[in-house]
Amino acid sequence: MDKETFIKVAPDYYATAILAYLYRTSRPASREELSKEYSIPDEDGDPDGWYYFNKVPLFEAALELLQEFGIINVIRDPFGPPIISPSEDFHNRIEAVAKDRSFPFYKYRLTGDGEVWLREALQSLDRSYSDLRIGAADFEIPDREWEPLPLERDDPLLQKAIDTVDETIEKVRADNGYAANLAEEREYVLEGLSAFSKRLKEATTISLGYIRKYAVGPLGTLLMRFKENALGLAASVAKEALREWLKRKGITFFDGLF
Repeated sequence: MDKETFIKVAPDYYATAILAYLYRTSRPASREELSKEYSIPDEDGDPDGWYYFNKVPLFEAALELLQEFGIINVIRDPFGPPIISPSEDFHNRIEAVAKDRSFPFYKYRLTGDGEVWLREALQSLDRSYSDLRIGAADFEIPDREWEPLPLERDDPLLQKAIDTVDETIEKVRADNGYAANLAEEREYVLEGLSAFSKRLKEATTISLGYIRKYAVGPLGTLLMRFKENALGLAASVAKEALREWLKRKGITFFDGLF
């Protein structure tokens, strides 16, 4: 595995470990608790053994991912490590994640002993982190994420992406239940996708960083909450249209994000 691929997939395994711990315990956990949970004491029983869940850049990337999913809440402190707690809709959202075959939590739930599988995966990941000489700088948003990506008006794949995003927006607006029960989340989705649609229609360029913020986040929220109904289907169609448009440009940015 090369460094670029590792940086792309490794946070998913830390995210799975966080979800697995919250799923088992049903209570908040600090980063330190999680680090101790996934460790191997030395032969004399000294707790200062091998901590294979102790890479802060991976941990922060996993938190960002899970917050985008709306599956955790993070409480930060000026001096103490962050505390992670299940969101109010944790159990529904985790069942949605468990159905995603591309995400490690699916395999964690699939195996007879998910804890054994997960711990072996994390230990292997930790070794790869060292072998590839991964550092914190590798997880910083690279300049290429903010390089301008041309928006060609005559590109049929771009037009399809715009149409599917607009159709998703209209379905969100028309869902009275969403407005009544989750007004703030609905507003977040509408504001993000509306800004994204406007940019696609009116600007000459866009960046991958902008797509991550205004498309991936809102569409991911819809896919997690409404995977089985019309809103989830609309979000899935929009996601695939965006994926195809970017693939035509040689960009696999969306792969593995949903």
